[in-house]
Amino acid sequence: MCAGDTWLLALTTALHDLEVYGAADPMLILPDGHDPVAYEWLVAGRHVEILGYIDALRLRRVMGALLRDGALVAAGLDTAGRLHTASDRIAREAA
Repeated sequence: MCAGDTWLLALTTALHDLEVYGAADPMLILPDGHDPVAYEWLVAGRHVEILGYIDALRLRRVMGALLRDGALVAAGLDTAGRLHTASDRIAREAA
């Protein structure tokens, strides 16, 4: 998943991989200013890497929406470079 303005580089890389290798990793994009909770993310059963640096509160909101929609694991970096991770197993145990 790409957040902020990193999506353009990710899209360029995916198009290159598709042209050269005939396949590319699936990608979801969350543009700046959009609420991740407002979307349905097709991530059930997947491990999701969040590309791009976004503030910690927004990153946690993105990860919450991904877990809500079935992601097994989500991870990304905040604007301070700190790694945040979330797991459906931990979320289930906390409930």
